[in-house]
Amino acid sequence: MVSSSSPSCNLRSLLERLLELRQQVVEGSQKYLAAWGCLTSPPAAIHNLARYLALRQQDLRSLQLELAAAGLSSLGRCESRVLESLDAVIAILAATQGLTHTAPSYEEFYAGDTALEQHAEALFGPPSPHRRARIMVTLPSEAAEQPELLLQLLERGMNVARINCAHDEPSVWEKMVAHLRQAEAQTQRRCKILLDLAGPKIRTGPVAMPPGKTKVYRGDRILLTAKVPEASADISCQVTCSLPEVLAHLQVGATVWIDDGKIGARVVRIEPAGVVLEVDKVAPQGKKLRAEKGLNFRKLPGSDR
Repeated sequence: MVSSSSPSCNLRSLLERLLELRQQVVEGSQKYLAAWGCLTSPPAAIHNLARYLALRQQDLRSLQLELAAAGLSSLGRCESRVLESLDAVIAILAATQGLTHTAPSYEEFYAGDTALEQHAEALFGPPSPHRRARIMVTLPSEAAEQPELLLQLLERGMNVARINCAHDEPSVWEKMVAHLRQAEAQTQRRCKILLDLAGPKIRTGPVAMPPGKTKVYRGDRILLTAKVPEASADISCQVTCSLPEVLAHLQVGATVWIDDGKIGARVVRIEPAGVVLEVDKVAPQGKKLRAEKGLNFRKLPGSDR
């Protein structure tokens, strides 16, 4: 008779739990793929991401402790190979019970790592023989006027030159690229160029304040509008939104952060001209509201908008 606390029973229990976990991961990943609209032949990386998200929906802590105690992988580093990691452990446990389970080959197990290396080389160029990491340098505006700066950076090991397109303009970027190509010819070294495109940022536009008022304080109301604002005694401040389409998606109770969170407000009323906000978070001394400041929105819990 085999004791329920014997190693054999523990391994059998681990096997059953891992098989159940594998099924949960497979089923959960299908839901993600369906939501993303790529159920049919998804790329391997997308499929693995869906499996990883499904895996992280489970509480693995006790299972991981037991796997580690048995000298098996605790699945702590399976990000690039979720199903392969599960199958490798399941195959070992199955063998202890006289069963079989197909384990991934060496190539299959490390396919994600291989793809990552290939993509990294395509994006950042080949690695240096002296170090694993690539060096990416964000070029300052001076790089457009100082070709020697690019030469120095290249000689000191720069692998990727990043141009932040939120600053300067195309003519400046062209000069940076030209200077870099010139430095490449001089050093016989190749360097990738990364153009970092700024995404859309919703900002405040023109601001109208009542006479004598320069700041907003807790309890003040702001009309966030698509139209050019006009001073009003009823609402202490009016400000336009650079992307007025977003106003139609705001609901009463939603949170609006202005100027990198320096002003916090909530939507208290919807009007044809826009939404009325009430300031509930601001420094005691108040805060000036200016144009060209960022706007961030947080939807209501449970809302699909």
